[in-house]
Amino acid sequence: MRSLTTKIGELNEGIVLYDDLQSLQENADLTHDYLMQMKERYQRRFDFLNTCVIQMETELIKAENELRGKDVWMNLRHLENTLQNSGEVVNSLQQFIHVKSQETDYTLVKKDCLLMVRSLASQK
Repeated sequence: MRSLTTKIGELNEGIVLYDDLQSLQENADLTHDYLMQMKERYQRRFDFLNTCVIQMETELIKAENELRGKDVWMNLRHLENTLQNSGEVVNSLQQFIHVKSQETDYTLVKKDCLLMVRSLASQK
């Protein structure tokens, strides 16, 4: 019974909120206007950033085109390729060393030999 009374009280409070439809409509209109202003600000900022990105892209392409024919660009490309090849060689050598170290791990053989020596020594 108490929950029913509580529920009725909550519903009555909600009805009071909708009693003044004029102020509710004004509040909704104010909120709508504010959201539209924020949307316009966002759209202007978005357009401005897109313009900046396009300008930066064109400047980058222009700078790359200027550098392409120069010796510095060619040297950088050559050094990048050399560095990449060296990295691949180092990686393959590391893998080779890792595989060989696993293949030539004699600790188990050493332990077996020590066990045999001890067993032979204890038999005498």
